[in-house]
Amino acid sequence: MKNVKLLLVLFVVLFAFQACNNDDEAKEADIVGVWAVSELVFDITINGESLSEYFGEDEADLFEPFFTEAFEDEFEDVSIEFNSDGTYLSEDSDGSTDTGTWSLNSDGNVLILDDGTADEFTFNIVSSTKNTLVLNYSETDDSDIDFDGNPDEFTVSMDLTLTK
Repeated sequence: MKNVKLLLVLFVVLFAFQACNNDDEAKEADIVGVWAVSELVFDITINGESLSEYFGEDEADLFEPFFTEAFEDEFEDVSIEFNSDGTYLSEDSDGSTDTGTWSLNSDGNVLILDDGTADEFTFNIVSSTKNTLVLNYSETDDSDIDFDGNPDEFTVSMDLTLTK
């Protein structure tokens, strides 16, 4: 019986170490290539509540299409090429291009565009495979949205899925 318990403990420990293996950690070689935006999912909360919870359904129905269209238009038909020399080139549907640099943090879980510049932008890497890259961006602003004299926590979070 003692051996069974020992084997069970060893199995659990080995399983735990395997589960801790971060397959989603990005490697620079996996990032290099041409990627297209295949999906965009975003969420907006105010003080931790969805738009419909905060404003009510009718008002949320007025605001949500505005945000949806703005985000979708920004990322529609966008492609980005990450080069092995740490540079990138992005192009949108009207042919506009943008260039800059990219890098990964030491843990391989943050993609940094234009590090150290005024245009620096960071994405958390949700998952990374050779053909799919899911990035998350989240930003919070403390503004008085409802003009009651108290700051409101306005958070926009988006998951951007790129495919090769």
